[in-house]
Amino acid sequence: MDRIDIKRIVTEAYDKSKDLSAQGKDIAAEKIKDKIRDIAYKNAIERCKQEKVNPDDLSADEMGVIVNEEEKKIKDKIKNRSFSAILAFLGLESLFG
Repeated sequence: MDRIDIKRIVTEAYDKSKDLSAQGKDIAAEKIKDKIRDIAYKNAIERCKQEKVNPDDLSADEMGVIVNEEEKKIKDKIKNRSFSAILAFLGLESLFG
């Protein structure tokens, strides 16, 4: 008679669910990065227009630098808003203005 190895079955199921969870986390992180990158690119184009620079005249490296700067601005805004939200949640926003 075959014996069912419950421990092995549970362990395999746990490992599979852990892997799927990690994949989902990676997918979500990639989607967020892609969205930030898209917004940064649009902001970079707008910045070029404001500075009266044709984005097509810039090299890929020059445009990459501008997009990276815009990405940093977006990430900094997210961090600042997150910090403000935490302070508000804790009732400490009046201490920091």
